[in-house]
Formats: sequence, structure tokens, C-alpha cells
Amino acid sequence: MNHTFDNNGLIADFMGKPRHQEYKSHFRVDNEDGSVGMIHAEEFKYHTSWDWLMPVLSKILDLSFQDDADAEDFYSIRDCVPDINHTYKAVVEFIEGLSVEPDTKAD
Repeated sequence: MNHTFDNNGLIADFMGKPRHQEYKSHFRVDNEDGSVGMIHAEEFKYHTSWDWLMPVLSKILDLSFQDDADAEDFYSIRDCVPDINHTYKAVVEFIEGLSVEPDTKAD
């Protein structure tokens, strides 16, 4: 199995993107024109695009600075910037540490 494919699916789950009921490697996305589409996990660009990865970092920031959370997790990710490869790996490690369960509901 493709490691990047798995990691991008993990990030999509973390970001709350719903999976297709039958095709678990496909996710629902809202298109710019307002329509709804499906995207295969290997098409996500979290590993290559700051435009894709920054919203994930923002969500991690929010989680890291909640009342009971440990901000050290965020700081360890922040220290990886500006290298997108290291940042991506740190994000995946953070999410794996949360034990996120995939959202298998389809809209």
C-alpha cells in the first residue's frame, strides 16, 4: 500500500472529510463552483502543497492550545517549517497520536 496515500487519507479523516460509503479510498469534496464531488485519496496534495497543509496546521494549532492540551505538540511541528516534507511527517505523527477513527459516513 502506498504510504503517502494512507497518510493523506489519515489527514483527510482528521480534517473531517467524509469517505464514500462503498469506495473507502474516495472522499467527498466541495468544489469551487458549489458542486459536490469525489476525490481519491491519492489526489490529495497535503504532502506537496502548503495551500493544502496550512489548514491542517491551523486545526492542530487550535487543538494544541485548548485548555487541557499540550502545546509542545504544536511547537514540535512548527520547528519543521519551512520544510514541507518534515512538516508533513510531523503532522502525520501528531494525528496518529490522536488515534483518529475514519469518518465512514457519506453525505
